[in-house]
Amino acid sequence: MERPEEARLPDWARDIVPLDRPLAVLDLETTGTQVAKDRIIEIGVVKVHPEGRHEERTRRVDPGIPIPPEATAVHGIRNEDLLGAPSFGQIAASLVEFLEGCDLAGFGLLAFDLPLLRNEFERAGVEFLVSGRRLIDAKSIFHQKEPRDLSAAHRFYCGTGFTGAHSATADAEATYRVLLGQLRRYPDLPHSMDGLHRACNPVDGVDIDRRLVWQGGEAMFAFGRHRGELLRAVRIADPEYLEWIMEGDFSADLKRIAAQALQGTFPSRPSHAPPEAVAPRDPAQARLPFPASPPAKPPIPAEKPPPDAEQPSPNAEKPPPADARGGEAKPS
Repeated sequence: MERPEEARLPDWARDIVPLDRPLAVLDLETTGTQVAKDRIIEIGVVKVHPEGRHEERTRRVDPGIPIPPEATAVHGIRNEDLLGAPSFGQIAASLVEFLEGCDLAGFGLLAFDLPLLRNEFERAGVEFLVSGRRLIDAKSIFHQKEPRDLSAAHRFYCGTGFTGAHSATADAEATYRVLLGQLRRYPDLPHSMDGLHRACNPVDGVDIDRRLVWQGGEAMFAFGRHRGELLRAVRIADPEYLEWIMEGDFSADLKRIAAQALQGTFPSRPSHAPPEAVAPRDPAQARLPFPASPPAKPPIPAEKPPPDAEQPSPNAEKPPPADARGGEAKPS
């Protein structure tokens, strides 16, 4: 591991969580999110000792596979940044030594970082024992103590709970109010459907399961042995792969795209032509109860009659409303 740094944590940290052995807080940057297939490209460890001293270690490693553009968009690490970096196997032994006798912590440790790290040690042929260590996942605590469900979102963005939770219509109404609350709270969010679609789908999938993603205007594989390759190129180099997709356990959407590609027809990326809408000028618009009604139009002032015109009696009979006369009033 490289870049050793040592510092001391504040005294109150030891009072909050007394340690009887070192705690290693881990974070990984990787080529993707598939634990079984993706590789580590950067490891960061903060090792906290019982007396309050802590050490930091950071090491970049060559994953042995290309870094997909969508991964680089997250952590900013490019293939050329790892030129000359060691493989994980070359630093595995020193990492095991650094983590010896430590409990482990992380954010998403149990579902991602630790399983992926153990896979890397297995590939390197280096034993890394987890049994006997205490495992602390800050993400698990976060989700336990700060629920991320619709009721919690409604309290956060709308200021109140809501009745009828888990009734489909009540949940749909609450979701719409939450969306309005988010748009009101975050001025940098786009106020158009196209912009919100892009914000919610930073990696825009070609098929419904995002097995194919857009690379420029071309469909690119996001899984399997042709990951990072364009669909058009795979059709030429390995058409059997597309036939395998058509016969495999994939969505009908992906199978349709594979069949069309074999016939020489490729998907084209839809354009998002409508311009970005501006945020509503009056934030009170988004605070209206569901469903929000359009603001009432101001009344049009009536023309004043000439001074010598006959004034109607206050007791005169008024004409019936337009809907009582069989339809809307028509302009003369």
